[in-house]
Amino acid sequence: MTAPVFPDEAPDEVMDAAFDWLSELNSGAPLPAERRRALTTWLEAQPAHADAFAEARGLWADLDWSEALNAAVLPAEPVATPDRRRLPRRETRSGRWKRWGAPAAVAAAMLGAVMIGPDLHRQVMAALWVRTVETATGPAEIRRIVLSDGSRVTLGGRSTLRVRMEDDRRKVELLEGDAFFDVAAAPQRPFTVAAGDLTVTVIGTAFEVNRGSRGAHVAVSRGRVRAASAESVAILTPGEAATVRPDGSLAVQTFDPAGAGRWRDQRAAFRDAPLGQVVESLNRYHPAGVVLEDPSLADLPVTVAFRFDQMEIALTALAQGKGLSVRRDAAGRMVIGRKRGA
Repeated sequence: MTAPVFPDEAPDEVMDAAFDWLSELNSGAPLPAERRRALTTWLEAQPAHADAFAEARGLWADLDWSEALNAAVLPAEPVATPDRRRLPRRETRSGRWKRWGAPAAVAAAMLGAVMIGPDLHRQVMAALWVRTVETATGPAEIRRIVLSDGSRVTLGGRSTLRVRMEDDRRKVELLEGDAFFDVAAAPQRPFTVAAGDLTVTVIGTAFEVNRGSRGAHVAVSRGRVRAASAESVAILTPGEAATVRPDGSLAVQTFDPAGAGRWRDQRAAFRDAPLGQVVESLNRYHPAGVVLEDPSLADLPVTVAFRFDQMEIALTALAQGKGLSVRRDAAGRMVIGRKRGA
C-alpha cells in the first residue's frame, strides 16, 4: 500500500490515503520503520493530510469509551483540550466512511498506538487533536486570554496572535502588534514565540513582545528567555530587552522591568525612540490613527509618556516642543507635520 503525496491531490484521494493508513495501522502487525517514516512524511507534507485525520474527530462522540483502552494507548497528558463538537463528515466517492463506520475507524486510530510505538502515536494524535487558533484585536482593544496550558496573554490593539498547542511544545506567533506573556511553567513543553526575525523560547516567565514594520522587540520582566535572530542568540534576564537590528543581529538594552507592557494599563512611555516607531505603536490604540505628513520625520528621536486618554494632548505638546504642527484631516486622523514656512 502506498500513500500518495501530491500537491494537486483531490480531497477524496487525501481521505482515501488517510483511511489506508488507518487500515495499515490496524493490520495486526507492527509498522516497519520505513512505513513509520512514510506516515510521518505524509502527515507533515500538507495541512490537508492532518485535516483528513482530523475528520475522525467527529466520530469520537459515537464511542462507548473504554477506560482500560484509553489508559493503555492515550498519552498521560492530553495533546490539547478536545473539542467534542461534531464536525461535518466528508462524503467520498469510495464510500469508505460507510464501510468503516465510527467504531472501526476510531478503534484503528487508538489501537495503532500499540503497534507503532508512543513516538509516532503522539504525532498521529497531534494530527487528530491539535488545532491552530488565531486571535486578533481591533483599534484600542486590549484583550486578555488564558491559553489551554494556563499561560496568560494580554494582546494589544490592532494585534494578531496565532497559537498552536502540541503535546511536547507550545508555539505562538505574533503576526503584528503587542503581546505580553505570563507563561505557565512546563519544562517538558518549551514555550516559543516567533515575531518575524525574532524567536523567543521560555520555560516559565513573564515578558513582552512587540512586532512592527521596524522589526521585533522582546523585554523580560520576570524569569529568563532565550532570544534568537538569524545572526545571534542572547539569554535575557529581568530588566533586559533585545531588538533585531537590520543586519539580523540582536541589540540588547537594559530597562526598568516595571515598565514592560505599559499599554496593558492604558499607558505609553518612550525614551529617545524614533517618532515613526512611536506613531506606529500609537496607531494600535488611536481609533482614527496618527500619520506623519513628512516621512523624513520618522527618525526624529522623542521622549514622551502619557495615558491613552491624554494621547492627543500629549502629541500636540510633543509636536510643539519639536517645532512641528498637529492637525486633523478629513478622516479624523491626527497628522503630524512641519510648521508652514519651517
